[in-house]
Amino acid sequence: MADKLYEVLEYVPVGNILYRSTGMTHEVVDGVLHFMLQFDYKVIKQVDREPIMQNLKVEVKTIGE
Repeated sequence: MADKLYEVLEYVPVGNILYRSTGMTHEVVDGVLHFMLQFDYKVIKQVDREPIMQNLKVEVKTIGE
């Protein structure tokens, strides 16, 4: 069964996108198959349109003014 899972879960469809699994491992504990896999993907976060920095007014005075 583990060999079949390696084959079937190499590419997992999510919507219209195929994700490739990485780091697949398995172990049998007390007669139960545990199959682990990972997916690497990027998430694009939409940022607010407000400026991150505000204007800063600086006054510099020299000695003697």
